[in-house]
Amino acid sequence: MVNILKRKKVIIILCILFVLIIFMLSGLNWLKNQPIETLLKWIHIDYVEEEVYSYNFHYRPEDKEKIEHLKMMIPELTKLSEDFFGDRHFLEQDLTIYLINKQDEPNPLLSGTGVYTSDNIMLLKSDTSDSQSLQNAFAHEMAHFYLHNTASQLGLGEGDLPDWYHEGFAELFAFRIARPLHLHKGVEYNVIPLNDIQRENEGYYSGTYLYMHYVAEYLLHKFNKDIFLDLMLTTKEKNDFETAFIDLTNIELETAHLLFQEDWEFINEIEELLKVEKEIEAEQKILAYFKERGPYFYESPYIYQLLAGIYLKQERFEEALEMIERRLEFNDNPTIYFQAAEIAYNIDKAKAIEFAEQAVESAKRTDWDSQMFEDWLDEKNK
Repeated sequence: MVNILKRKKVIIILCILFVLIIFMLSGLNWLKNQPIETLLKWIHIDYVEEEVYSYNFHYRPEDKEKIEHLKMMIPELTKLSEDFFGDRHFLEQDLTIYLINKQDEPNPLLSGTGVYTSDNIMLLKSDTSDSQSLQNAFAHEMAHFYLHNTASQLGLGEGDLPDWYHEGFAELFAFRIARPLHLHKGVEYNVIPLNDIQRENEGYYSGTYLYMHYVAEYLLHKFNKDIFLDLMLTTKEKNDFETAFIDLTNIELETAHLLFQEDWEFINEIEELLKVEKEIEAEQKILAYFKERGPYFYESPYIYQLLAGIYLKQERFEEALEMIERRLEFNDNPTIYFQAAEIAYNIDKAKAIEFAEQAVESAKRTDWDSQMFEDWLDEKNK
């Protein structure tokens, strides 16, 4: 009798467990079929919701100041999008933006600094190391929003444009709105055929982003800003991106990557000219080189430095400073800021002080000893 009762209890427990498992599985399946926006609202039910134009921001109250900075960017972002794609009424497009607070990480939908989905939902990480990086991430994801909606309006599908085109344009776009502290970030990239660029897990290595950015910059330099919309229009017309690319650029997509291989032979040639004091010839060659390749490629910071050296020797201080400022677009380095300060002191002392102060800030960001820059500031401020 006891054994029968025990057996009945076991059967009842097993039945209950079976029902619970069925309930959990059906619940998970139901959750999986819910829209992402609904799931986000449940997960972040304590977030403040604020509508700006037709964009809905969701954030924790302590992130209010960060949201205010992002909201202020919208007119400039919209203007730049219209420069590239025309007036497509982006401000009337629904967009949901979540600024994910560090207390709510890890988030299953957000592995990097930001992500945009084809459902017009954007997630950004609020604990990005500095405000400039957050604004750059916002501009990058907004570029995806503009590009996706333009492509959709033109009748293009999800896979009609390659990833390198999407990401390269987004990097180029964000660079013009909120430049990262330094473009190179100490990374290198492999120059591979554009069609071979693959995502790594949830995204790309930083060097791959840099590569795609330089490809987009080259297209802008050679064919002006209309190239990005023209590529979409022609892709729709030809029903093939590669055909559109060849027709518009006269560049074979399978060999386009060869344009981005590093050319240290050219740098060696310039250095040899400078050794024998042929500065004028070196300058002419550099300017012609930039005219062909554009301002942004892997070796360009070093070439800007060589050109600055030529101008300094000729006491062309304004032009030398311009070259160093160009170099600062690539590298967050206190010694480069300090070089800019020393050059600027010959033409604009107030600007020199600003560069020296930036050298101090850069030193703090990059764990350099800032004492030399602070001493220089003290001396010049006397």
